[in-house]
Order: sequence, then C-alpha cells, then structure tokens
Amino acid sequence: MAGRIEDLLVVEQRRPKKVEALVALLRDPDLADFVTKLFGADFVTKLFGETFGRASTETASTNRHNPLPTAIRHAIRAIAGELPKPCTGRDIIQQLKARNFVFNRNPEDAVRDALYFLARGEGAIFRIVEEGKGGKPSKYLLLS
Repeated sequence: MAGRIEDLLVVEQRRPKKVEALVALLRDPDLADFVTKLFGADFVTKLFGETFGRASTETASTNRHNPLPTAIRHAIRAIAGELPKPCTGRDIIQQLKARNFVFNRNPEDAVRDALYFLARGEGAIFRIVEEGKGGKPSKYLLLS
C-alpha cells in the first residue's frame, strides 16, 4: 500500500512540469495551424489570451518544413472576416495591433510575406483585386 501512495505522489509531482510543457507546445507558433485543426480557432484565441500570437523570425534555413511564419497566417485568417473589403496590408497590421499581436520583425514585411501565401495556391483565402504599383499597396478581397 505504501508503494502505491509513493507512486501517486511521484506522478503528482511530475504533473505540473508536464502540463507546463504541453501548454508551451500548444502556444508554439510553428504548431498553430495543427492546434487549430485539432481544437478549432476559438481554442487557439483563448489559449493566446491578450497577446494574440507572435510572428516567428524563422526562415527557410532554420525551419525546413514551413519556411515562413505560421502564427501570423493563423492570426490573419482569424480576423479576415472583420477586414474592410477590399483590404490592404496596412488594414491587416492595424487589426493585428489592435489585438496585441506581437511582431518579432517588421510588421509590413511579415504581413506581406503572409499575404503572399494566403492569396495563392490551394489554401488561399484572399484574391488580389489590385496589384500594388508605384508605392501604392496591393488590395485583397476575402474569398467566400
């Protein structure tokens, strides 16, 4: 009987460290898309709380599986329905900053890079309605 109690105490002592590690993984920007698929966007929003997320500074050389940040793409997907129609990168930056999104690099560069992927390919959620030229920003329209 004493052995079982000691075993239970050991498990209870390890649990906080495991929970802390699990929460860290759930908050990892590299896993944001996967966590969203598992639990839904509402879960991720609640998980991040006041700070909506972070744009990772990882590049293709440090992250072979996903060459550009995923947290910012997830954040843009979450606010896409609230953006003006059409919207610009500046509109997106304003919305993200209003939600306390933490940019780890230049916001214009981060949003531009994210929009490149969000407006192309199979997972596109935006359509480019006006290509930016001569210092004017590109305009995007949310796909229905």
